[in-house]
Amino acid sequence: LKAKANSGEMDFWDYDKYGFIVAGTPDTVRERIRDLAKDLRIGQLIGCLHMGDLDEETASMNTTLFARDVIPHLRDLWADYDDRWTPAGLAAIEGKETRRSA
Repeated sequence: LKAKANSGEMDFWDYDKYGFIVAGTPDTVRERIRDLAKDLRIGQLIGCLHMGDLDEETASMNTTLFARDVIPHLRDLWADYDDRWTPAGLAAIEGKETRRSA
């Protein structure tokens, strides 16, 4: 399977089906990321919302959907833990205090 993925023999939805990427509706993406975050204990996630020859309009739509319909629903994950990774400047931009321990 890995050899097929590396050689480009799979189509887009095969990459999703076999877990190489997370794709789909905001509901699907939210659910899959939540499951992955719990299973792998992911606290910080860097998404790539543009890949291959995806046009700029679609990439922009992906970013908007992710920011509006996915991220807010995942903020409760690990809420009981100190956030030692988010840069303090980002928290200020978002108007939030980070959960940092002294």
